[in-house]
Amino acid sequence: MAKMNKLLRYLKPIWWLVVLAVFLVSFQTLFSLLVPACISNISDIIQNPSQYTESMKHLIVIFGFGFLTPSGDSLTDIWMIGGIMIAFATGFLLCAFGSSIVIGRIGATYGKRVRHDVFSKVNGFAVSQYDKFGTAS
Repeated sequence: MAKMNKLLRYLKPIWWLVVLAVFLVSFQTLFSLLVPACISNISDIIQNPSQYTESMKHLIVIFGFGFLTPSGDSLTDIWMIGGIMIAFATGFLLCAFGSSIVIGRIGATYGKRVRHDVFSKVNGFAVSQYDKFGTAS
């Protein structure tokens, strides 16, 4: 654990990027999990176009909260759900791009700081200490 703490200290200056990356990946996962629920509602409308309003109280349900009550016109409701699915896919795409950029920035900053400290440590060695290391080191 002590060695891990030594490595984690390099993330202290960019802790907010790590938090942002966690949120972006979480929202990316959320958006990807909402699309199948929309597809399920569309298939319910297609299977039962005349009576789906009785069994379906809301077209979109997220964490138990319902949005968009059915209009009764199956084609309109399918288009509305399809539009919401496109919004979810766009949110997924934006979160994926954002998380890629943020995670890349975290990796570059972390690597730069670790390399700098290792280089500084090695430059501080005396000439007699160089003989203690093999060529593979």
